[in-house]
Amino acid sequence: MIFLVILMGCASPGPPTGKSAPGGSGEDVLVPPGALYLLAKSRSETCETCRKEMEKDAFAELSKSLTPGRPVRGAFQVAVTPRGRLLTLAGLPSWVFFRFHTKAKHWAGVEEKDFTDEDVARRLFAAENEARFAGEAVLIFYPYAEGPSFEYVRKNGSLEIECRVTRINPYVEEQ
Repeated sequence: MIFLVILMGCASPGPPTGKSAPGGSGEDVLVPPGALYLLAKSRSETCETCRKEMEKDAFAELSKSLTPGRPVRGAFQVAVTPRGRLLTLAGLPSWVFFRFHTKAKHWAGVEEKDFTDEDVARRLFAAENEARFAGEAVLIFYPYAEGPSFEYVRKNGSLEIECRVTRINPYVEEQ
């Protein structure tokens, strides 16, 4: 009986994937809500097998959506974290980050063609924590992670999406 309960817990369905989310609408969602749900649920899962299965399912769904070359547009915010200066995107959970790379600060495996332009990077590094801006980025390939353009940092439960920031402008509130 206990085995059945554990299996049912692992197989519990997530919320409907919906038809809209940040970065797109319809089937063109940037980060599928179902994958976010599975990752969020896996963070508190006590069953190791269940947690791994949830993460595996989330990574499969994210790998279909977070692909190199995919453009991202929206309201970004600077986030200074223990893992570096990252970006968040309005409408996504606070534990979803975008990591950009430069010639001076990049991870092994990131190709030079995927570095953020030095002028854009200089403005990002000069910005205050939580500074907001309208921006554009392109997802890049990162070979040492769970998916083609993302890494799941289990230690702090964050999803880091690798990108090249192509444009930033001051953020203006819509009225």
